Amino acid sequence: MKYLYRKSFLHVFAIMIFLSLSCAERTQEEIENSIRLGKSLGSANKLCEDLPKPSDFWFVKKILGGNSIVASIGFRFNRNSPTERIINFYEKWSEGEGWIFKTDTDSWVMSKGNQSIRLYSNITYDGNFEITCQEPR
Repeated sequence: MKYLYRKSFLHVFAIMIFLSLSCAERTQEEIENSIRLGKSLGSANKLCEDLPKPSDFWFVKKILGGNSIVASIGFRFNRNSPTERIINFYEKWSEGEGWIFKTDTDSWVMSKGNQSIRLYSNITYDGNFEITCQEPR
């Protein structure tokens, strides 16, 4: 019986180590390498890079997201402008560029064809505004 407890403990311990390593945040260099290697991720990155930003946005970092179906990259910023001003900025821009602008439950979404841009204002760490660009893999 003692052997089973020890074996179970080792399994749980191994799983905890695996999860902590797999959830570790990637460095910005690793993210840039992933962008260079992935065609759809590179396209999503370019979409976010080319998107106009309000003048008081200061870039903080990039984060990777997505899954086997969607390539996703987020750009985190610090800003001083109120959320309403930023959302108005992007709503006007999207109308002029042929994007569909809508409000989602926790964000705002601009979509055009198979690409989408999501805006988040309630970021609690590493910046206070996020722009995430997505496209199919």
